[in-house]
Amino acid sequence: MNLTDSLVGETIYYRGFDSQFSVFENPERHNFTWVTDDPYYALEYAEGEHGRVAIVELMSVNIGSPWELTDDDYLSPSDEAMEDLYSRGLCGYWFYANHDSSYCLCANPASFTVREVLNAQDFKELLSKISIRACLT
Repeated sequence: MNLTDSLVGETIYYRGFDSQFSVFENPERHNFTWVTDDPYYALEYAEGEHGRVAIVELMSVNIGSPWELTDDDYLSPSDEAMEDLYSRGLCGYWFYANHDSSYCLCANPASFTVREVLNAQDFKELLSKISIRACLT
């Protein structure tokens, strides 16, 4: 399977990040992270010298919704709210972002397998090649 084949699929998501850390490392929280099915939205979070986009695959189907959280603000739930989801057998929850045009998941990083990590520029070039190819077929 080549890289462009791994960019599509029902369980494929993207994580944009601007850091010198690993894909899911976060100095503030360690029990959940977000990904999106929108590669262009992920790119918005991959700006800067260390900007990268990870292509990840969701390994679990047990995803809740934002209304299952006890917190009012599901974009930044407390550790306790995520623990409540985990205790009910859910690995995270879904929500829409980017003016409701980008489907996102906030989940336990153990729920994902990293397929590839690209710097932001390489990812942009790959997306442009795929877009051109889609127009030709």
